[in-house]
Amino acid sequence: MNGFGSQETIAERKREQEALIQELVREASTEIARVRASTHALASLDMSEWERTQRSAHNIAARACALNLGVLASCSRELERFAGAVLTASKPAQPSALQSAAIAIEAVDLELSVLSKSERLV
Repeated sequence: MNGFGSQETIAERKREQEALIQELVREASTEIARVRASTHALASLDMSEWERTQRSAHNIAARACALNLGVLASCSRELERFAGAVLTASKPAQPSALQSAAIAIEAVDLELSVLSKSERLV
């Protein structure tokens, strides 16, 4: 056995990581679906919904980063940033912040879809 572990240990670690990725994709997809379902509240600038969206994006980004899912982490950080911008934007800047956040929601959803499909192929 070498210093990096046996083949069985490496295979087990890979299976564990794949399971964590699948769990993240499943949970994040559910959360993004919830965000999309609350579009009326988001469009009406319900600040509690935007705070929840910002926290969700932060949590998804942290988990994605820990699992080396760079694209999902980046998309989620952008959503977190734009949700924060909606919360702090002045009246004239809110439409732009809303549009940017909506695009970020779609980017996260798209990346989750890509990961979901790639995980089924493994």
